[in-house]
Amino acid sequence: VRFCIAGKIYVAITLLLGGVAIFTGNNLLYFTTAVLLGILLSSGIIGRRNIQNIEVSLQVPEEMYAGVPCPLSVTITNPNHKRTLFLIEVTVQGQRLLFPCLQPGKTASQTFFTTFVKRGIIPLDDLELFSAYPFHFFIRYAPFESYPRATVFPHPVPCDPDSVFSEEKTEETGESAKKSIETDMMGVRPYAEGDPMKQIHWKSSARTQSLKTRLYE
Repeated sequence: VRFCIAGKIYVAITLLLGGVAIFTGNNLLYFTTAVLLGILLSSGIIGRRNIQNIEVSLQVPEEMYAGVPCPLSVTITNPNHKRTLFLIEVTVQGQRLLFPCLQPGKTASQTFFTTFVKRGIIPLDDLELFSAYPFHFFIRYAPFESYPRATVFPHPVPCDPDSVFSEEKTEETGESAKKSIETDMMGVRPYAEGDPMKQIHWKSSARTQSLKTRLYE
């Protein structure tokens, strides 16, 4: 829980009135302080119930490349079938998404684009779900046991295909290329000179730092 500016001012006024009521013994000030404390207590209870047990998930694409914008999708679910949730916010990768209203038992999604600077397995530990409902006195955050991770591949670099693939084919590689009829893929193998460019498995090649060719039945 983090207090907002409005919440700090509200608490300061409440404490000030409470102190004045104690020193003066004014019943009206006692009553006013009690009302202010009651509003603060109800705000905390409503805010906690508004974000309690809410489910959030982050969908990342299978292939993401460093320096290339990619779409990420945030989905939140209201597990309560009787209570509507209000003003739910999610921040991830510097993006702030607002879900104004979520009906009981419903799911809502929003998609945004982000760019990862470097390659590798990147934990998205900046994912936060919070709400300032109902009076914006304080912001209540939802805890996470684990954070999703994104696998980012190296930035694609343009190159001349002729410098990688040779047009010279031996009799053996020519026959293997003819037999590679695209039916069902059964695995990958190291690249051999003369393999067709369309049979290169780029995802496995990026992971192993060496060219891989698809194997078909």
